[in-house]
Amino acid sequence: MVIGVDIRLLAKGNPSGVSWYLRRLLDHLVVVDEENHYVLFFNSWHQPPLFLKDWASRPNVTVKIWRWPNKLLTAALLFARRPRLDRLIGGCDVFWSPNINFCSVSKQVKFVATIHDASFIRYPEFFTAKDRLRYRLINVARYVRRADRVVTISQSSRREIVRTFSYLADKIAMVYPGVEVSAAAAPINGLPDRFLLTLGTREPRKNLLGTIMAFEELRRRGPDIDLVIAGGQGWHNHEVTRHLGRSAVRNHIHIVGYVSEAQKHWLYQQAAAFVYPSWYEGFGFPPLEAMAANCPVVSSIAYGTAEISGPAALLVAPHRVDQLAEAVELALGPQRERLINQGRQRVADFSWSAAAAQMKKVFADVCALS
Repeated sequence: MVIGVDIRLLAKGNPSGVSWYLRRLLDHLVVVDEENHYVLFFNSWHQPPLFLKDWASRPNVTVKIWRWPNKLLTAALLFARRPRLDRLIGGCDVFWSPNINFCSVSKQVKFVATIHDASFIRYPEFFTAKDRLRYRLINVARYVRRADRVVTISQSSRREIVRTFSYLADKIAMVYPGVEVSAAAAPINGLPDRFLLTLGTREPRKNLLGTIMAFEELRRRGPDIDLVIAGGQGWHNHEVTRHLGRSAVRNHIHIVGYVSEAQKHWLYQQAAAFVYPSWYEGFGFPPLEAMAANCPVVSSIAYGTAEISGPAALLVAPHRVDQLAEAVELALGPQRERLINQGRQRVADFSWSAAAAQMKKVFADVCALS
C-alpha cells in the first residue's frame, strides 16, 4: 500500500503544536510500518528542513519536494481544485492530511484527514481574521465529507467534532499522540533559581493574562517566586503587554520567547511548577511534557486539558484567578510529591509507537473499504 502524506506545514519555522505532532508521529510511523510505502509531499519556496533527509534515507519513504509559491498552489487548489495532490506525488492508495489545509485528491484515492480540535468553530474569537477566512475558504464541511476517515487526538475533540458534524460519528477515529521530551537540556542564562513556568504560543487561547494575574495573587499570598513565560510570539497580545507594563511584580516576570527542545526540557526540569490554564485544547502537549520532566502541573478543566492531565494535575476553571493561585500554592507545597508521582504514571499512558501502530491500522481499514 502506498500512503501519501501532506507535510507542507513542516515548512514553517519554529515548530510547535501540530507540526511537532506530525514530526514525532512520522518519525515512529516509518519505523513501525515497514510494510507500506510513504510518499511525503513537501512544498515551499524556501529550502526544505534538513530532517527530511532522515526520512528520505529509509527504504519505505520517498520525499517529493516542490518549490511552488504556496500562495499560487493554494489559489489553484481553491479555485480549480487542481492539482490532485495524489497525482502530483506519482499516485497512492491513501492520502493523509494531518491538519486542515487546502487539498484535492482523486476520487478513487482514499482520504484520511486529521482534525485536532473544533476550536475554530467553537471559539472563532481565538483566531485571527486571516485564519477565520482561511477555514471558511477551505469549507471544512465539504472537506470532512470527502474524508473516508477522520482522525482526532482526544475523546473531548471527538465529541466536539461529532457535535458539529454529526454525520462523522461512524467514520471518526481517536488516536492519542505520544509524549516525548528531549534527552538533552540546554540552560538559559539569566533566570532566577526558583520560578514557575508557563509555555505556549502567546495568543488569547493560552490565557496568559490569567496566568499573570494568578501569579500576582500568588505573590500577594507570600511565596517568593518568579514567573518565566516561554513560547513564540503569537497575536493579539496588547492587553497582556499593557498589563505587564503596570504590574507591581513585573520585575519578577521573565519572557524568554521561543525555545528549542533542549531549552524547553531544561525549563521543565528547573521549574518549581508548570502552569497551563488554557481556555481550550484538543490535546495540549506541554502539561504531559512537564510531567515527563517531574514537574508538578496546574492546568485547566477546559476540554482536552482535563482529559489528558487527569488526576495527575490540579485542574481549575481558567477564569478563576483566585483558584489558580491557590492551586499553584498547593503544587509548590503539600501536593507537590503526589503530582510528580502521578505525573510519571500518567505519561506512561501516551506512546508515539502506539499512536503510529494505530495510524497504520487506520490506513489499512480505510484501504479495505469498498
